[in-house]
Order: sequence, then structure tokens, then C-alpha cells
Amino acid sequence: KSGNFRTTNFDLSNHFEDDLIIIEKYREGKIWSAAYYDAEPNYHYLKRFKIDPGSKITRFIGDHPDSRLIQITEVEYPRLELKFGGKNKDRHPEIIEVADFIGVKSYKARGKRLSNYEVKVIEELEPQTSPAEDDAPESKKEATQADEVKKASPEKRADPENKKSPENEKSPENKPAPEKKASPEKKQGAEKKAGIEKKAGTENKGGKQDPDEVPLEIVKPKEGEKGNDDDDDGAKPNGQFTLEW
Repeated sequence: KSGNFRTTNFDLSNHFEDDLIIIEKYREGKIWSAAYYDAEPNYHYLKRFKIDPGSKITRFIGDHPDSRLIQITEVEYPRLELKFGGKNKDRHPEIIEVADFIGVKSYKARGKRLSNYEVKVIEELEPQTSPAEDDAPESKKEATQADEVKKASPEKRADPENKKSPENEKSPENKPAPEKKASPEKKQGAEKKAGIEKKAGTENKGGKQDPDEVPLEIVKPKEGEKGNDDDDDGAKPNGQFTLEW
């Protein structure tokens, strides 16, 4: 309680001070957080430090005899609540995140002043289990973003690009281009050039297929058949070809 520390061996003849509040196995690199009253400037200070091994009694709250230790903890991310008194007793309590408030210094350093107001009580609260949100790993932030995506509306999840929206369906830009069909005049002209007589009102074979999609097949006229021209010597081929659908 006097604000001192020391290390010893495991000899059974060792004796310890009457005001001892913590005794444990020494662990190198362990960080301690201490809030204390420094009687020289009359303010409360907070410091974080590591203990150097040595059998000599070492003071870590300053050399003034009236300085006193208020709180000390080995928690990794401690939290302290300050309650004010005197002319500042009406102020709301203030919570200090120790790891964010001050970095690790030497045990000889004074530390950082807790408040410019008169502090009456310093209490330790339930500690943090992890650093502040800003110091969280990237994977945690990505998980948060993924949760936000899941909270999106069902319509946006089902159709993220709005491909099936009524507006897009009705839009003239999204409508498929109509199939180009040859005009009747061009069809009849092509049929006349090919030597095919087409009766008016006849349908395609089967009544379903589109003539534009049926491949053309060139068939030579058989011997003894008349050509398309009404010649007297129709018994001989006239050298023309007949296009059949």
C-alpha cells in the first residue's frame, strides 16, 4: 500500500511487509496500471509500467512522503470511474479507458494527470475484453459489413441489379430487337427468279416452320421433266434448276 515493489527468491526464510496487497510469481513484461495521489502537485495521476526485477525496495508513486496509492491492477484493458468532490461535486462521473488514456512508461515516470478537477473517489470497473472498436482487426470490420449487406431489403438481395424490375421490362432500350422478315414483294421476286410458282394462300409445310429458317436445297431436274419455261421441246432439260423448300 505504500507504493513500493521488489522481487525475491523462493527461500522459505523470506519475510514480507505488513502492508502487502499483492504477492505472485514474477512474470517479465507484465504491465501494471496504477492510479495514485501525488502530494507534490496535489493531483491524481495514472501510470502504466513494468516491474524490473531486484531485491531492493523500489517506490513507483513519487518521492513525496504524503503521496499514496489509490488503485493498482494487472488487467490488460482496465477501466476507472472518477467521482468528483469539493466544488466539483456536481460534475457527472467520468470513465477512463486506461489503455487509451496513457501508454506504457517507466516506473520512474510520474504518468498522466487524471483530471484538472478535484477527484474524490477512483473505482475500478469491469474491464474491457478487447481494444477499442477502431483497433479491431480487419476481419471483424468485414464481418460487420457483411451483416449490413444481409440486412438489405429482400428485393435488392433477390435482384441486385434490378434486372427484373418492371421499369426495365417496359424500357424500350431493354426490349429485344424485332426479327427482320423479308417483305412479300421481295419474297415473290426471289421465287420468280428461282423459277418457283407459288399459289396464293398456301401455307408452309406443316403450317408452322418459318420459310426464312428452312435451308434451301438445290435439286437438278430429272430427265424427261419439263423445265419451268413453256417450250415445245420440254422433254429436254432447259438447263435451269428448281429450288425446293
